[in-house]
Parts: sequence; structure tokens; C-alpha cells
Amino acid sequence: MKIYLAGPMRGYPQYNFPAFDKARNTLKAAGHKVFCPAETDIVEGFNPNEEISVEKIQQAFRRDILALLDCQAIAMLPGWEKSVGANTEVSMAEMLGLKVFFYDPWGNDGLIPLLTHYNHTEGGDKRFFGLTVEMCRLHAKKQNDYGLDNDPFSNVRASEAFGIPGWVGTLMRAQDKMKRLQKAAQGGQLSNESVEDSLIDLANYAVIALILYKEQQND
Repeated sequence: MKIYLAGPMRGYPQYNFPAFDKARNTLKAAGHKVFCPAETDIVEGFNPNEEISVEKIQQAFRRDILALLDCQAIAMLPGWEKSVGANTEVSMAEMLGLKVFFYDPWGNDGLIPLLTHYNHTEGGDKRFFGLTVEMCRLHAKKQNDYGLDNDPFSNVRASEAFGIPGWVGTLMRAQDKMKRLQKAAQGGQLSNESVEDSLIDLANYAVIALILYKEQQND
């Protein structure tokens, strides 16, 4: 399968070229053909350490759109939902009937099917669907650190040893995130994790609490 790589560039160190290169290598190793805009930019003389003019960006975008027409799928790098260019590319890919994936650096072959705006006839915002994939990615990553093979929620179930239901213990952890966000909202500086990370963690805790609550009700 020939895959087009899309993701954020402007505002990132080296225009995020290292992330594009890593994704390209992973997907090629999995047997895919890949069009990597960053690789083509380098070939055409773009220097990721220098400011790129608007004219060059527009020229590259015209080139990339033509390349998109020759692909069967598009893979979105982390942070794509904040990029105007990547949002345009995924919208065009959807309209063309291409398969849409999220590139997960921690996945087996780097690809997770991505549900975006045109997959949902009931409407919604594609940024929302993009962030739900980010939630899944973070959950899987943290499960490897804190969970057990037979129970990904073993860390939050620890409250049960003190007679506190697991879903309530999860809400206590969510409250810690709320305290951090409250500090940020009042102008304080967060040293260990960003506001965005805290918000995603809070959303994940809400889902975990729901799972454990339903589990308790079924018991």
C-alpha cells in the first residue's frame, strides 16, 4: 500500500522532519511504499534549520497534493489535528476515498485506523475524533508502565485494598489532574506535564472510571 505521510511542521524544531523520517522508516520496514513530504523537501533543497518562505511552502503544498492523488492511504502523525495543512490533506484524502490512519509511534506497524469527520454521518468535529485516538495511544503507553498483563487498570484498583471502589479511586486521581489544571488556569506554571497532557489524562480517567463503575454494577 502506498501511504502519504501528513502531520504538523511549522512551529516544530526542524519542521518536525525527524518525526516524519522515523514514521517513513517504520512504514517502509512494514512493507509499505511511502510518500514523505519532509524527504522530498530535503531533496529539493529545503533546510529544516532555516526559515522557509511562504512561497516555498505553497509550492511544496501544490506538489504534495499531486502526490496524494497517487496514494491509497494517508497516515496522520501525532499533532496533526492542530495543523491547517494536515487538516486540509486529510479532508482531501477522505473525499478521494483513501484509507485514513493515525501513525502511532508505539504501534506494531505504526498504523491505527482513524475515525474522522467523514466517517461520521451524524456530524462532529474531526479534531475531537483525532484526540480520541491520542487518548487511546496514551492509555496503551501508560498501561505498559503501570498496568499488568491481565489487568490494565491494576494501578487504579489499588484503592480497593483500602475499601474504596476502583472507580472512586480513579476519580481521586482525576482530582489531582483537576488541581493541576486549576493552578494553570490561575496563571501558575506546570513543571512536570503540560496542560494538554493533563486534559488528556483527565479524559482517560473519566473513561476508566466509567468502565470500573459498570464493572461494579455488573458484579
